[in-house]
Amino acid sequence: MKMNGLNMKYYWINFFAVSFLMSLFTSLVMYLVAVYIIDIIFFSQTSAFVIWVMFIVWAIAQTSMTTFVQVFIDNSKTATIVGYILSIFSTLIGIAISTVIFPYPFTLPILLMIYPPFALNRIVYHLGLACADSRECYKSFIDLDG
Repeated sequence: MKMNGLNMKYYWINFFAVSFLMSLFTSLVMYLVAVYIIDIIFFSQTSAFVIWVMFIVWAIAQTSMTTFVQVFIDNSKTATIVGYILSIFSTLIGIAISTVIFPYPFTLPILLMIYPPFALNRIVYHLGLACADSRECYKSFIDLDG
């Protein structure tokens, strides 16, 4: 695209927008299937606002991480693939850290919370734990405090 005269600023804006919208579309499909077809308690009883804020933050984090990786790799296709693979493995490692190393009531160290996939995995862990426990699912962000 650069050879055809596309300004790099517009390339990055376009890449971010397309990747972000693809993540949101995927989240929308997953949410609709989980709520209306499968009726998963985590999605149907947790506040839709809380879940969608989590989806939006996850889409921004995932797209930003992919964009960051692209800076270090010359081929954009390779960078996109490496970024999403990194995101997937980070998710798996984050789940293991949240459930095995620092389970509730322990808190995740701040150094691990800086890395967005680990922080978002921790949020999902707490939301899911609330629904699985005898407590009710979170209805608002105020409930997350306690």
